[in-house]
Amino acid sequence: MIDAVLNDVSGFTLVHDEPELDAAGTFIVKPDGHCVIAMKDGSLRHMARQLPDDVRTSLADIVSAEIVRMDGLRPVARATIPVRLVS
Repeated sequence: MIDAVLNDVSGFTLVHDEPELDAAGTFIVKPDGHCVIAMKDGSLRHMARQLPDDVRTSLADIVSAEIVRMDGLRPVARATIPVRLVS
């Protein structure tokens, strides 16, 4: 599971429950709204859903995202990764 949250208070946050995503390097947003997480080892992790147009537009000013791994309701790992919009 990977969820994306964008708001004025906390900015852009990715929430997941997969330990392998602790090695995320960069969050990449394609023009069609599809997203890819580039891992530190060079591999790519494609997200199943597209971001809506309004969210993609809001990300234009965002340079980083917090990525948080959850175990139930408890956060167990946090990091900040760059966000890149590609055209």
